[in-house]
Amino acid sequence: MLDYTQEAWWSPILTPSSSRIHLSISVVASHLFVCEGIHLDESGLVLVLLIEQFLPLAYISVLRLAELIVYDRIETMLTLDQQTLNKQLLPKYLLLIL
Repeated sequence: MLDYTQEAWWSPILTPSSSRIHLSISVVASHLFVCEGIHLDESGLVLVLLIEQFLPLAYISVLRLAELIVYDRIETMLTLDQQTLNKQLLPKYLLLIL
């Protein structure tokens, strides 16, 4: 069971001093694959999650996977009209995405 009262689920996992960095990266990558499978109607929230939480990570393999998901979601969202975008995103995030 995840404890959402903690700071962030990956911060204790992805420390440079960790001897389990390879395992940690694979755990984060598996979470990214879950994010990739989220329905397209939730693209706005997935983008916010990926941009704010995954893109700042310093691991190139994780970063590239997150970027691919972000690019795909943005391409999908560019085909949507403004009303649908407003349903998917809060107005403060529209400027971040577009």
